[in-house]
Amino acid sequence: MKIRGEGRKSRLFFKYLISYILILCIPLVFTSIFIFGFFNRILEDEITNSNLTMLMHINNVVDNQILEFKKISNQIVNNYKLKPHTMDKNTTAKMEAIQELKNYSIGNDFIYNLVLYVRNTDFIISASGTYDAGNFINYAYNYENWEYDDFLKDVNGSGKPAFRYSDNVFVSGSNCVERLITYIVPNDQCTVIFMIDENKLKNLISVKSGTAYENTVILDSGGNLVISLKDWPHLVAGIIPILTRNADNEAEKKTGIMQIREEAYFYSRLKSEITGWNYITLTPEREALKSVFNVRKAAFHWYLLIALAGCCIIYYATYRNYKPILNLSRLAEEKSGKRTAGQTEIEAVASAINQMADDSLALKKSLNSSRAAFRDSLLLDLLRGRIDSADKFNSMGGDIGLSFTYPFFNVCIFHSRHFREMEGAWKSAVIKKVEGALPAFIQGYGRDGVAEDTVVFILAAQENDIGLIKNTFQSIKCGLPSSNSDLKISAGIGNICRSTGQIGRSYLEAATAVDYKFIFGENKIILFNEIVIKGAGSIVYPEKELKDIQLYIKQGNIEGIENTLTAIVQKIKDGDMPIVIARCICFDMINSVLKVVNEIGISAVPAEREYFDIEELNHFNTPEELNDRIMRICTELCRDIRESKESRNFSLKEKLIRYVNENFEDQNFCVKSMADAFGMSQSYLSRFFKDQTGQTLSEYQMFLRMEKAKYYLRSTGEPLKNIVGRVGYCNEASFVRLFKKVEGITPGEFRKLSQNGNYI
Repeated sequence: MKIRGEGRKSRLFFKYLISYILILCIPLVFTSIFIFGFFNRILEDEITNSNLTMLMHINNVVDNQILEFKKISNQIVNNYKLKPHTMDKNTTAKMEAIQELKNYSIGNDFIYNLVLYVRNTDFIISASGTYDAGNFINYAYNYENWEYDDFLKDVNGSGKPAFRYSDNVFVSGSNCVERLITYIVPNDQCTVIFMIDENKLKNLISVKSGTAYENTVILDSGGNLVISLKDWPHLVAGIIPILTRNADNEAEKKTGIMQIREEAYFYSRLKSEITGWNYITLTPEREALKSVFNVRKAAFHWYLLIALAGCCIIYYATYRNYKPILNLSRLAEEKSGKRTAGQTEIEAVASAINQMADDSLALKKSLNSSRAAFRDSLLLDLLRGRIDSADKFNSMGGDIGLSFTYPFFNVCIFHSRHFREMEGAWKSAVIKKVEGALPAFIQGYGRDGVAEDTVVFILAAQENDIGLIKNTFQSIKCGLPSSNSDLKISAGIGNICRSTGQIGRSYLEAATAVDYKFIFGENKIILFNEIVIKGAGSIVYPEKELKDIQLYIKQGNIEGIENTLTAIVQKIKDGDMPIVIARCICFDMINSVLKVVNEIGISAVPAEREYFDIEELNHFNTPEELNDRIMRICTELCRDIRESKESRNFSLKEKLIRYVNENFEDQNFCVKSMADAFGMSQSYLSRFFKDQTGQTLSEYQMFLRMEKAKYYLRSTGEPLKNIVGRVGYCNEASFVRLFKKVEGITPGEFRKLSQNGNYI
């Protein structure tokens, strides 16, 4: 992105680009962190709490079994049939003892076998039979890690219950190896041995455990492994130090994450109040959150894609939004005429605005210094007839305090032979005094007259009352400041008009009225309508001819203009017309031309073709000279009108043809609907279209419909009925007749010939 043709990168552009990209990326990053962190915590809590609930259930079952074992042990000890002296009586007593042990074990799924050992003897009886100690431990139930001597030591040893944890046991009766947990409960005379099926306990754990990748272990209070659902010795080795550390601290967390060999595991931990055992469930974090990690990975790719797409969109949008700033900066540099090296575009525009503000302030100061000159120039244009409406005058003079809000206009001219002898400051004081003394119902602005001994006031009144204006100026004139006791001021007041374009005529009337001071005397106010002009009543004013001039100019009728002007000039010459009437007719001739200029909207006139103003009436020596000047202007004006009209006609012609091309297939298309669309009469539209194209609207519409129908017949296999409707006709039979009349063959014959390549 080049800046202002200097070959350097835009700091402003990249500043916006980077800021918008950050606005996009920051929410994405924080949203992803929050969402995945939130879901991680929810899933973690769900896993650990679920595992904790499961451990509580396992703990309750195991604790109940231990209590059940103790209860059975007490019942066995107190059972008369299982007393050592009772069992030794005879074989029948032994059989009854075996049956009693079966009864105790048969109701408990966890008991694989129930064994009763008479302490310090060699006698063992179980639910499956009687044994001596050697045969029992070496043959009947051969423990892989429990030798005969150790067996005797354990069953004859401490008076506290003890567990021998899971071991491989070869059972001779079934000729298979079982995994058994042995629970030893010693009493005074006997030791009860519960042989527990490890699979039963594992089944309990596995049913409650949630997923295949979880592991549940049970450790005794000393940290020894009771059972593990899965064989993860490295995990057990890692768990024991953690659990033995502050094992008795009740405030230790029951759930959380632990690191074992650099791998994170969710854990749930529960300690039995009865046995002191620790129940732990471990879930690998990578497995538990695998779905989250997969979603996170997919989301990362989506976020990356969104970020890339967003960056592209941001780049495009930033460039589109930045481009106007760049163009504005270039425009500012172009208009200010200086380069703004080292600045951003905004700074460049600000610099240019500051410069333009300074220039504007300087211009305003210069304008204020020439305020009086501009004021006089604007009032002179009003007298010359160059300002055709009060709104235009107000818009031009509003900034310098010149405006008219009243509807009636006229001119008053002050004349005094002393004006030329006095200093300009005194004449300006007279103008200000008159302007300030005007009542609220009259607005007025004064300036030096064309003649040195005159001052001109242009007035706007609230009412059409010339007498009121005369009385007002009479009182104002009496109060004017005077440096000369002999100062005499004569005033002429022109008739009231309703348009600023007629102010020039009122000026002529005021100038004529002030000239009559020779007859009425000096130091008086003379109204134009008080002048009795000899022969004026017999003069027929050329109203019709003046209107004809306007009409002929609009028509571009040079011959009509020339004949009408010649007739008006001839009236002036032949009628022994007073000069004032002749001047008014000449003014109206000029005003007629200017009216056409304003109506048609020719606003820009080259300097060499500047139209004359009211003052030139005093410089024409003969009516023929005025006629030649007006004729030359009218000729140029007719050419301008003709060129403008041709341009508008061409534009309208193109619009009409485009409208027909877009709507000819519509069955409701007609001249009336088209005339309404363009705001024209039907007759004028038809005549204009015929003049411009050489065809009537219906002929051109039929030509387009036939061409479209031929296209469908050549290029499609649609039925004729469909084609007729598509090109704007309703009746198939009438279309066939019309097609044959235009093309000389029927639509069906045309289709066959065109498909065979015989008709183009």
